[in-house]
Amino acid sequence: MASKMRNPRGNAVAPGGGPTAANTKKAKAAIPGMHRSASKQRVMNMQAYDKEYFDHNLGPGRRSSITAKPKHSLKTIKDSKFSRSYRQIKHKAQDSKTYIINPKDANSVKWDIFMGILIAYSGVTVPLVVCFPGFQNQSDWSTVSTVVDVCFGIDIVRNFVVGYHDERDELVVDHVDIAKKYVRTWFVLDAVSTIPIESIISLIDPQADVSHSYASIQLFRILRVTRIVKLARLAKLRTFFSKAEETFGLNAGVVRLVRLILLVLFVSHLLACFFHLLGQPNDPPSHEPLDNMPDSWLCTADKPKRCLRGETDSVRYLYSLYWVITTLTGVGFGDVIIVTAFEKLYAIFAMIIGASVFGFVIGNISTLLESMDKRAAMYQMKMMLVKDYIRTRNLPVDLRVKLRRYFEHYLSRASLFDESSILGEISLSLRNEIVHETIPAFSLINPQFVMDMAICIKPLFLLAESVIAKEHTVGREMYFLNSGVVAMYNSSLNGKKVLL
Repeated sequence: MASKMRNPRGNAVAPGGGPTAANTKKAKAAIPGMHRSASKQRVMNMQAYDKEYFDHNLGPGRRSSITAKPKHSLKTIKDSKFSRSYRQIKHKAQDSKTYIINPKDANSVKWDIFMGILIAYSGVTVPLVVCFPGFQNQSDWSTVSTVVDVCFGIDIVRNFVVGYHDERDELVVDHVDIAKKYVRTWFVLDAVSTIPIESIISLIDPQADVSHSYASIQLFRILRVTRIVKLARLAKLRTFFSKAEETFGLNAGVVRLVRLILLVLFVSHLLACFFHLLGQPNDPPSHEPLDNMPDSWLCTADKPKRCLRGETDSVRYLYSLYWVITTLTGVGFGDVIIVTAFEKLYAIFAMIIGASVFGFVIGNISTLLESMDKRAAMYQMKMMLVKDYIRTRNLPVDLRVKLRRYFEHYLSRASLFDESSILGEISLSLRNEIVHETIPAFSLINPQFVMDMAICIKPLFLLAESVIAKEHTVGREMYFLNSGVVAMYNSSLNGKKVLL
């Protein structure tokens, strides 16, 4: 690929961008009697002072003394308005930034990723604890749940010292502003979902968790259902995905596709857990004779061999998830029979949710797949237009082949987007950085020179054996070779090609 820069006036540019000899003489004659040595001495004095000032005030070690130059005393500098303003801004910044965490800091991003994993863990375990009585009685899971709640409590405190970027993309480091924003947004949700209600009840009434009275059973059944509030944390996963996409440079389409897949899995998991709760609502599981237990999809009196109440939680969850998947994706196979009126109402609700969620997900997935393959779609459209142009103009066969080969080569390597429109909307300094990254030859050139050229430079792709410029013609463009090989030849070399 070669990049070119237009030169409308046709002026020759010397190597390195420097002036020619004639221009240099004119410059010297235009400014007679110029004393460059004195100016250079003053610059050297100021540079030496700036270095000592940096070492004394900002550099490591903080030297105890500083020597000022005679013409630029430290007292004069300190008394200037600039120095006073600088000290005020510096002290204010130091006071406001105390114990403030930058949200884009590497450690802050790692903590956010860790909290995102804990939120996903809560989304899986909370429905299991609510709907499977035996699950919460396992000591290992209870310990992990306590540790997770402690981490969420630490995160609440941490959010009061994490800065944020305002609408002008400036980092806000004021404690009051940070606290106001957090209280208005996520504080209530975080606090409600983190309060350990069951632990508080156990501290108030230690005998409540060991008593099997009807009141105690009803109390813990209500407390168990209140754990559903913890699922409100899932609302923060959208922010987590946005930060992960920005930090790691992930493809937006892939991130959205993963979110849709996780949404389907979570809805299926949630419906399966509550379907089990309808079949076995007793807490703890009853050990009464089969004839005295109410019928449900788990067990019926007329089919005792198919009773699932005696199975483990994992087996019952598998049956529940199987019923949900078959119901959401179709009409079911009829091997899991719903019995009660509540189960039938729940089945209707599940089918409505399934039709809505799956329709939404499938529609979005098809749109995402098209957007992710946008380059291929644009390539096909461009080639179709080229073929129509060739057919309309009735070009000869050799010219058709050459034109088609050119566009195939160009479209396979060039950007299919309107780069001039995109680059025209960004600042000159940012455009300069893009040019430095995309054209390695500019990495060692003066940045100001690159910024001047960034306005005129355009990408150019050429096929093999293409002629860039001919001898004895007026040169109106400058080319920068980014990749590939260029050969040159003229009559003085007897037609011999020489590689550049």
